[in-house]
Amino acid sequence: RAVLYHLDERKMQATIEWQYPDAGVTDPWFNISGGDTDLLDNGNILILAGNGSQSPSPSRVMEITPGGEKVWQMWLIHNDEPIGAYQAERIPPFARAL
Repeated sequence: RAVLYHLDERKMQATIEWQYPDAGVTDPWFNISGGDTDLLDNGNILILAGNGSQSPSPSRVMEITPGGEKVWQMWLIHNDEPIGAYQAERIPPFARAL
């Protein structure tokens, strides 16, 4: 599950602002050990569903629009073996299209 919360420190309350709508429904995936969710400058959400290297399921990085559309995804696999990951960051492009 990937969730973004709004924290109201004055009221000491946390409310869900957004959550990945397809997790476990139309997009079955399981995260055994760790992950990361970041709100990007373009309004999209970067999700890392990290798994330890001992897991049979590889880690996956994906970018999702606020409406739940998957922009892209990348499975982390090397020589047919899953790669474990726990955090991801989106690096801005080095060059812009002309």
